[in-house]
Amino acid sequence: MTSKLQIASVTAVLLVCIPVWSQQKNQGIHTQTASIVITTVPPADAGGSPTITRPIAGTTRRGGQSLCRVVVFAHTDAWYVQPATDHPFTEIGDDGKWNTSTHPGDHYAALLVCGAYDPAAKTDSLPAKRVPVVAIDIKPKL
Repeated sequence: MTSKLQIASVTAVLLVCIPVWSQQKNQGIHTQTASIVITTVPPADAGGSPTITRPIAGTTRRGGQSLCRVVVFAHTDAWYVQPATDHPFTEIGDDGKWNTSTHPGDHYAALLVCGAYDPAAKTDSLPAKRVPVVAIDIKPKL
């Protein structure tokens, strides 16, 4: 015999999962195939100067979604959006490649975002991987 608690638990899970699945399906995002990889990070000798920028680049697979962009963060004492707070998004080429500049940090993160997303200028932790953030890669400085 199924208990009322088991039925309530299953109902709660469905109420949470179905809207997320529906949103992903309606946006045409296949999160299992979406990916981002940072292929170029600044060298370790770049220092931590806020006036210096260096190239950062990578590749993406957009999982069937064409309206995706990259958001880059550099970490020092916190995560800072790159290359500037008034320019937080990096466009992706038709070949899936992206590149921008970043201020030096001890780690770098690239987020593949598909849909509306308003990145924080500064944050203590990166957002979780869930729509609209469909993929994340983090690399240390070289």
